Amino acid sequence: MPGRDLDSRQVAALQSAVEVYRGDLLEGWYHDWCLYGRELLQNKYLMILDKLVGHSLSHQNYETGQRYGTLILRYDRARERTHRQLMRLFYLSGDRTGALRQYERCTSVLREDLGLQPDKRTRALYDEIRRDSLQECVTPTDEIVTTTAVASLAEVLGKLKQLETIVFSARQRVMKDLKAIEMGGKASKH
Repeated sequence: MPGRDLDSRQVAALQSAVEVYRGDLLEGWYHDWCLYGRELLQNKYLMILDKLVGHSLSHQNYETGQRYGTLILRYDRARERTHRQLMRLFYLSGDRTGALRQYERCTSVLREDLGLQPDKRTRALYDEIRRDSLQECVTPTDEIVTTTAVASLAEVLGKLKQLETIVFSARQRVMKDLKAIEMGGKASKH
């Protein structure tokens, strides 16, 4: 389901999932199971953010959409579709210069990271913004979402909460072990 078609309950659930996500799963750990889980959760997180950008754009919540788009680019700075969405969000919020600067950031990142130029959709959007002739409608090509993604939202949110509990419990055990070691170390000094 595209972000523009979400109802308020679905938007609230997505926003809740974004709030639960505090960063990469067990950052600094490099076990296979951890890397797979980390990538899976990160991809789901980006998909959720993408839906919220689409919803924000279609409901004229431009600043909120900019915030979600910026979060996406923190994880994938070469995500061209997000750059296009941000260009639209800036332009429609009255910041034409911000939209043109977003295009420049996109061009620079694509060149540096991938050795590519922006695709024709991004260049066409840039030309419309430059000519000050962008229409407010969102093109369907910028709202590609699978039904599997929507169906798994509740599952992802549940797993994020489960992981948060697991990580919290693991941190408590580590702190308890450290305290025991510290206490044992102090006892042996006396």
